Amino acid sequence: MVRLMWILFILGLVSGCSNPVSPIIGSNYFPLQDGEEWTYKRGNYEEVFSVMSNSENIFILLDEGKERYLTKEDMALKERFEESVVMNGEKIVLDTLWEDVLKFPLLIGETWADTYHLEKIYSGDTLKKDVVLSCAVIEESSLLLPYGKINNTFHIIRKRYEFSQGNADSIIKEEWYGPDIGLVRREGNPPLLLKEWKFQNSQ
Repeated sequence: MVRLMWILFILGLVSGCSNPVSPIIGSNYFPLQDGEEWTYKRGNYEEVFSVMSNSENIFILLDEGKERYLTKEDMALKERFEESVVMNGEKIVLDTLWEDVLKFPLLIGETWADTYHLEKIYSGDTLKKDVVLSCAVIEESSLLLPYGKINNTFHIIRKRYEFSQGNADSIIKEEWYGPDIGLVRREGNPPLLLKEWKFQNSQ
């Protein structure tokens, strides 16, 4: 009951804030093409993301050797996630979901949210997990980064709440997206600053 009340409370806050006030539509704020590569500063290290290939509108984004799967459909950028729990030190996958990363067009004041109720029988036990996702487009601004000055960036606050096996957890990230580039800055785990972007197959 407490878990359900938390979910309803969070969704009430999200839906109550949806009030677009500045329809700055702009360009493609997460381009995905073969050969694209982003280099980010992550503390004292660098992290490279690259698009390896795509088929049937599924794009594989290489994140330090790890494969992330994304697609664009229904005016949204979606990423595939394995929702799991840990039981006795073992990772148990409950389901694989396509979760919204961005909703297009980006509008200042716009919000979106999703709720997932997951269950799986494992070794005679019922494993449960509730996930509440919410995003809000806060503002449009210019940013000065190691990459250079980027105009018309959208600032997004992303929140994730998890309720599983009697435990609750929350993750909050602030992200900035630039036109025709994608993610240019992130505050949260891990923090990222765009250092370089290139499209290797451009003519």
